[in-house]
This record gives sequence, structure tokens and C-alpha cells, in this order.
Amino acid sequence: MLKNKNKNKNLCCPGSDDSGKVDRNHVYFKSTISMCNKCEALVKAKVLIKSNKVYFKKECPDCGITENMVSSDAELYMKAYHYNKPGTIPLHFNKERKIGCPNDCGICNEHEQHTCQPVIDVSDKCNMDCPICIADCKGSYQYTPEQFKKIIDNLIRCEGKLPLVVMAGGEPSIHPNVFDFVKIAKDTGKIERVGINTNGLKIAEDINFVKRIKDENMYVFLQYDGTKEETYVKLRGKNYYPMKMKALENLEKYNIPTTLITTVVKGINDDDIGNVVKLVLLKDHLLGMTFQPAAHVGKGGSHFDMDPMDIMTRDCVVSAIEEQTKGLISKSDIIPVPCSHPQCFSLSYLLKHKDGTITPFARMMNLDQYLDLITNKAVLTASDKKVSESFEKMIYDLWSGDANVPISEKITATMKQLFNKLYPSDSNITNKERILIADYSVKTLFIHHFMDKYTFDLERVQKCCNHYPQADDRLMPMCTFNNFYRNQPGGHRTTKIPVKL
Repeated sequence: MLKNKNKNKNLCCPGSDDSGKVDRNHVYFKSTISMCNKCEALVKAKVLIKSNKVYFKKECPDCGITENMVSSDAELYMKAYHYNKPGTIPLHFNKERKIGCPNDCGICNEHEQHTCQPVIDVSDKCNMDCPICIADCKGSYQYTPEQFKKIIDNLIRCEGKLPLVVMAGGEPSIHPNVFDFVKIAKDTGKIERVGINTNGLKIAEDINFVKRIKDENMYVFLQYDGTKEETYVKLRGKNYYPMKMKALENLEKYNIPTTLITTVVKGINDDDIGNVVKLVLLKDHLLGMTFQPAAHVGKGGSHFDMDPMDIMTRDCVVSAIEEQTKGLISKSDIIPVPCSHPQCFSLSYLLKHKDGTITPFARMMNLDQYLDLITNKAVLTASDKKVSESFEKMIYDLWSGDANVPISEKITATMKQLFNKLYPSDSNITNKERILIADYSVKTLFIHHFMDKYTFDLERVQKCCNHYPQADDRLMPMCTFNNFYRNQPGGHRTTKIPVKL
């Protein structure tokens, strides 16, 4: 039996200490709906805090009670809810609610957020076979230009305009129509950036492909799991590290804006996070980095060895960044993204100075006052009027001393220079030019924790703003699609998602 170590009077229940009662070994935080660790049905889950960690305790009527960790830092987990904000209603919904979430996914008219960043899987063909991969790359489909245009047209119908559309897969670089897709997206005049999420094989091997990326003004999101050769053997099935370095060399040669995407697995490459950060800060063409704690879902990920009670979480990454950069970027510099559910994303914008040093935005201002800048995008938005006004106020606050931060002449000078480049008074610049100025002036650090059956939280899904657009007009929240739809025929379920509440 647990011993009650609290010798103080229990003000809620006077006299309970004298009665021999004991306190539970956890604090009950809230309830949600998750997935059974065994049968994967939707089940009730209690969110419990123990020893400053957060756990889901799930009750399935058939499989019994299971428990697993969802956050390594309860303080950061609870603090994240401070950054929740009302969702934005899209211009159009593609589905009506009939059964309930997530059976009506597409997104339905009860979904709480619009599409901020669409990722289009243009094919399920791939030139790698990664043990950690969440996709089942059977090579069963690849979109035609007509299908891709239909997807883009639907996105414009639902969103009006988008700062970024990313092509993924499978491996999009091997799709024969990849540059046709870029033209289709650009021709709308409604999409600011077009990116490709790639393993980098073709970028390392085909310099003409790299030149074409440069000519098309594309953005590259490069799969890069760290600086250790053994990491690639374990996560990707082969030592791809030399290939990754060649890809980075080719991208740097043509100054192609690049973001590194790092899948982080406990005990494999979580000690290499600081080295990825340092690489990004060192190279001008690297705009930022995205760390993704591994989601144990799909063909590879669901079979990858892991301990549900000791997983890599978003909060683990935050702590590792502070520790491994020796405070260059601290926990307080990284905040939840208020657009998505606050447990899904965290970010830090890092202002670049002429001398190569950086200053996190959180050290320059009270970020609560500038949430227009902290939106769910892989790069800083600089074309919006609200953002312009925020920059202007930020510079004034720094200059006047009203920002309640230590005044730094270097910070103020850099911010003024950036503002004058973005919004010159004596000349006009195009929106495209303004976007590039912002992209190369600020480094972006993202942490995105995809969910699997252990960490699945229906509350998070209902406010997801990162969607996989489908050829039939569905816009699928990423974690719903990965857990329930991706490996179904054509991305459709023939049976209802089991519910055991």
C-alpha cells in the first residue's frame, strides 16, 4: 500500500490524514478519447500527471487497462494550453458530420481549424525502404497533372490563398511530373511557396535536377536524421549519411532554401539534436529545422522497437535543444504554435545578425503580444499587413525600452535593417522579393509530434491544421490519416472505426 507522505492537514477533506487514507500517486488532469494500445479502437483515457510526466490511462472494455507516457515534462504540457486560440473557419467544408470524429474525416463541418499547411502525397512510390517509415509505399498510385490540379483547385476553394504547399510521398522527386505540379500550383497566383519533402537521393545524384529546383524557385524539405552513420542504418536501413552530405553540398552550391527534417528516436539519435541545430545555424541556405519525435504507426513505424512508457516526445526535444546547445536556445525560447492544437507544434524564430550570431524572438519581446508572427508555417510570413504592423511596433518597443527586455543595440539595428528591407519607403518590392528577404533573415525551429496509437488524442485531431489533400477533395488531418486511413485501399475505410467508449 502507498504511504501518505503528506503530513499537512487536507483542507478539502479535514481529518483524512488521521483516518489512514492515502493520496493517489498521480494528479488527474483531464479526460480525452484515445486509442487502445492493443485493439486500436477509440477508448476513454484519463490524462494523469506523475513525477512531472504525463500519462494516458486507457480503459478498453475488451482489452482492459493500458497506460503509456505522452509527455516527459508535465509543466510544459500544461503551460502549452495557454497558447490555445480560436480556430479559423475555412471558406468551404468538403464533408458533413454524420457519425462523428474521426469517421467523418475530410474535413467535416465540425472540424475546429482550417488548412494551414497542406502536404500532398503525389505518389506512394519510393526509392528507399526505411524501417521507421509510416507509409506503405506499394507503388500503387501516382497523381496525374489533372488530379494534382483538382487538388490545388480544391485547396484554393477552401482557403483562398496559401503561404506554402509541399509535395511528399512516397518520394516526390522520382515522379515524372513533379515540375508540372510546380507550374500548376504557381499558375494559380494564390500560393506563395512550393516545396518538396524529399529523402535527397536524387538531389545528391542529379545536378540537373538541382538546377531545375533552383530555376523553379522551390523550397526543399530534406530528410536528415543527424550526423551519425549508424543512425541511418537503424532508421533508414542503410548508411545514407554520405549521400545526405552530398545533397546538402548541392543545395548549398545553388543557394536553395532548405529546411532539415529530423525524425528523432529515443536512444538512437536524440543525443544528436544539438548538432543538427548547429549545422542549420552555420549554413545560410538552411532556413530552419523541424524535429519530429518518431510516430510508431504505419508499415515500418508500428513495428519499430519502442517502450510506450519511455518515448521521445515534443517536450524531450525542447529539453534536449536547451541542453545540447548549452542554452544558446533555451526552453523559454520555444513556444507552442497557437494555430494548431497547442500540444502538436512548438517553434522558435531566431533572428540572424551580420556577425553570424542569433537572437531568439522570445528574448526580444513578449511573444504573447506578437502572436500574428507565430503562425503554423515552416517560414516566417512577411507579406501580411498585421505582420508589418507587428514588426513596426516591435522595433519601437525595443528602441523605447517599453518591451520589458534588455535593450541591445545589435538587436535593434538588425530589426530596423530587416524592416527597411521588407517595407522600404522609397521603392516598391514584389511580394516574392519580400518573402525571400524574410526567409533568409530568420531561422525557424519547429517541433512537430505526430501521434500514434499510444499518444493519439482526439482533442488534438479536431484542431489539426496540417492536412493531406486527397484526389477526391478530402482534406485529411495528418494523424487521423496516418492512424486510420493511410494504409486502407485508396485511403478509404470500408468499415467504421471501432469505438469502445
